[in-house]
Amino acid sequence: MKKPTMTYKYHTVEGETSEKVTEQPLTLKQQQELVGGYIEMVWVGQPYNSNCLMTNEEGKIHGLPRNPKYPQLVGNIIKGKLAKVKTVTTL
Repeated sequence: MKKPTMTYKYHTVEGETSEKVTEQPLTLKQQQELVGGYIEMVWVGQPYNSNCLMTNEEGKIHGLPRNPKYPQLVGNIIKGKLAKVKTVTTL
């Protein structure tokens, strides 16, 4: 039986894109290493539809350059699908 995999795209501020395929979701530490700091999740499309971009939460404060693939964001970007959430509670 084939193990399920998760695919992430990594977009750098230098304009390079690479793909990472894993059997497990990226850990928080792995995500933080890729973006260079605290994680901020930016949802793409319908809210909470499992597509998100992960970027450095303090990127603008630290003066990181704009990402050429997503010019509205700064710093390195991880694009991936998260596990489906059964319910979402908003305040």
